[in-house]
Amino acid sequence: MIALSLLMNHLFNPDEEDGFNNSTTASGEPIEGGLIEVENLSPFTKNLEFFEAICTAERLGSSEREYCENACTPSDDCCNPFEAGNSTCFIDFTAGCFTYAKCHALTGYVDPAHKDLDRVCDTSAVEINREECENECAAVRCCYTDEDSCIFTNFLACMDYAPCQNLRQEDGILLVAPTDLDERCDKETPTCRKDCRDAECCFSDSDTDSCLQDNFISCLSYSTCVENNIYDSMEIAPIYSKVDPAPLDISTVCSFSHTNETGPELCQAACKDWRCCVLEDDDSCFMDDPLGCIEYLHCSILNSPMYSSLTYSPTNSLTGSPSESPTASPVVATPVPTISPTAGMITAATTAPTAGMITAAPTASIAEEDTTDIAGSLNIGSPNFGSSTTTGSDTSSTTTEADEAATTEEDDSSSESSFNPGDTSFAGGGFGT
Repeated sequence: MIALSLLMNHLFNPDEEDGFNNSTTASGEPIEGGLIEVENLSPFTKNLEFFEAICTAERLGSSEREYCENACTPSDDCCNPFEAGNSTCFIDFTAGCFTYAKCHALTGYVDPAHKDLDRVCDTSAVEINREECENECAAVRCCYTDEDSCIFTNFLACMDYAPCQNLRQEDGILLVAPTDLDERCDKETPTCRKDCRDAECCFSDSDTDSCLQDNFISCLSYSTCVENNIYDSMEIAPIYSKVDPAPLDISTVCSFSHTNETGPELCQAACKDWRCCVLEDDDSCFMDDPLGCIEYLHCSILNSPMYSSLTYSPTNSLTGSPSESPTASPVVATPVPTISPTAGMITAATTAPTAGMITAAPTASIAEEDTTDIAGSLNIGSPNFGSSTTTGSDTSSTTTEADEAATTEEDDSSSESSFNPGDTSFAGGGFGT
């Protein structure tokens, strides 16, 4: 046992005097890129079948929990790249971390994925019975939608539930690798090479050809293709190589509820480093810092139509990020509508317009029953949307007042925009799955 211990210490904790470092070979010769490729030294020695047996929900709730805890030790300080100091280890052992993903269940966030999840969420199964896959994935919906994304807060869980990525309905999605891909690749079967070729876009070093940004979890499921020499590498840079860490409150200030209630200003400020992550092709910084950009997934809410008028300062040529916080596009502002004291009447405010605000055009009163078909005509792209003041209505309004309002509306041919305070059909438009 002592000899074995000394051997393990030598393998995993080599001394500098042994000639082992990150920039030279054992003989002292420099290595291009400063990295050494060492085979068979991975601490991730267990396979998926092993974890499916010992890390079940039943075992974790019993005295047998320690077996899963002990087996998961190699993943503790390695497999969550969003924890300080882990990203380099994760990059070095991506395939191993993917296999050890069920270790997330030790945190109690969600039960480990069922071993048949890949079958239930296979693309053909989803076409026949999508609901079954959705039910199995309901607890981790945040893993495969940008809305309230939890990829960076529950990363291992999202990898364990990787087949749920097949529920995405965007164009150009990559299907998740079969769960037995690593086993087939270890045996060098022809189907291993075929499946790996299907994911070629994951391993491209070209910003134009890479699909890593839109299929990050799906691409990770093919990481065994690197270990089996189908591809040289998957281009994942250390976290924060390009962008700063996301603010801790980003999930709160960029939630739909927060932006709908208070406007997007706080979200805009929190997302100032994010814009370079979503620029097109060579202008994007995603490939320079994919993990850092993923921390900003909540910022995707700013891409929704309700905030389409927001503009950002020119990108800083050195950092690739906006040099200032985003602002509202300059538009010709008009008074904000308010509700008249008479029953359900919406009238134009007489206050002076504020620069940068997008408000309703001057309009005459409109009876409440007529607002059903025009609720969507208000331009809601302003960060000040929702700041108008409403007052209670007086049920004693008369037909004469409504007729006068209608006459005024006919006279003002430029008036088109109206607002129904009770209409929330715009919320989240164009965003989500």
